[in-house]
Amino acid sequence: MEIGKLNETTVWVKYPGKAGDEYEIKYTTDDTIRLELIRDRKASKEEGYDDRGPDGWYNRVICKAVVSWRGITEDGKPWPCTEENKKKFFSKFVGTRGDFVFAKSKDEALFLGETVEEDLKN
Repeated sequence: MEIGKLNETTVWVKYPGKAGDEYEIKYTTDDTIRLELIRDRKASKEEGYDDRGPDGWYNRVICKAVVSWRGITEDGKPWPCTEENKKKFFSKFVGTRGDFVFAKSKDEALFLGETVEEDLKN
């Protein structure tokens, strides 16, 4: 496995279904997740803390993974992929698109260009 390739490569992934939204993502390392979890230790003790909310570790990791997007619109116009917009978008759609991006950003085979036979069937 070429470790450098994981850090340098971005890939486009299309969200399943008819919506047509796509995300350019980079690989998420375990260290990134661990650092965000450590950062949240104090906040997690506060009342009302939501680890999957807009300021939670999960949303921050997803936002770091997303480099760009296509097919996200507001009032029929492309919605820019800014840090603020990513935070809003993925806190609203954390259980669908957020989970999708998180899973894809952890998929080593996707970033290393390896193809699994199962993927070829889809």
